[in-house]
Order: sequence, then structure tokens, then C-alpha cells
Amino acid sequence: TGTALADKPHIIPEPSYIDMAAEGTYTVTEKTKIVVYDEAWDVAEVFAQDMQQFFGSKRAMNCVKRGNGIKVRTDKFVPVEGYEIIISEDEIMVTGGSEAGIYYGLQTICQMAVEFNGKIPCGYIADEPNFKYRGVHMDVCRHFFPVEDVKRYIDILAAHKVNRLHWHLT
Repeated sequence: TGTALADKPHIIPEPSYIDMAAEGTYTVTEKTKIVVYDEAWDVAEVFAQDMQQFFGSKRAMNCVKRGNGIKVRTDKFVPVEGYEIIISEDEIMVTGGSEAGIYYGLQTICQMAVEFNGKIPCGYIADEPNFKYRGVHMDVCRHFFPVEDVKRYIDILAAHKVNRLHWHLT
């Protein structure tokens, strides 16, 4: 990768390529806009709600069609569940091969926002899954879990880019 081990952000799972050699940071605040260039509105709104929890604010971030902020778009030349992130002092551009790719890219931004307290270092990140099936097994038939625990578990899996839940209900 492009930086020394100490300079790399702690992203789970670790992206295929990280180059954080650029100077400066992009500051994410509760007023940062999410600019959606195509049909990724649902993914953008989930990210806005996640960031609302991070900031502890009353309102989610605004999703808009134009402007500056965190920009999201799809590109058929990026692998289906892959993403690329370009972070500059003026904006963040997340490009995914699909809505799933955009979602995973935004989860990376979320992890970095938490790690760096909203001041995300400038650079470039590219990633795609090494495995098509990234899953876990949950057996609620043999071991009972309250509904809230199951929901929290699913949220944690999604934040770590796990794409399959093998769930035993009976």
C-alpha cells in the first residue's frame, strides 16, 4: 500500500489498496451533505442515519442531488461490490460498482469518521471483496436471542461488509 503501517486507517476488513499520502483532511459534520448522482438514495439515507447516531444529532444528514460534500455514484467499471474513495479537503467521492459497493464505501467512511473524530485524512482507497460469499451463521433455534440483539448483530455484520447471514430459525 501507499503508506507506512502507522499512517493507515484501521478499516475492517482492510481494503485492497490504501494511499493516504496526500496532505490535509476532510471534516465530516452533521451539516455535511450527501450528494447522490444516481439511484443510490436508499444507501445514502442509511449512511445519513448511521452518521446521525455518531454525531448524536436530532436530524440525519441531508441527501441532495447537487452540491459539495460526500458524493456517491455508481460506475460499471468498478467491480460489483467494489468501491473507490477519493478524499480531498473539499469533498469525498465514493464510487461503487453497485449500491452494495457504495454501501461498503460509505461504511469505510463511517469507520474513518469514528477513528479520526470526523477529520478524515485525504487520500485514495480502493477495495473489492476477495470472496463473493462473506457470511456468518446464526442459530436462534438452539440459543435464544432477543430481537434487539439480533438487529444489533445484523447491523454489526453490515458495518463489517459481511454479505450473507445463514440464519437457523427452526
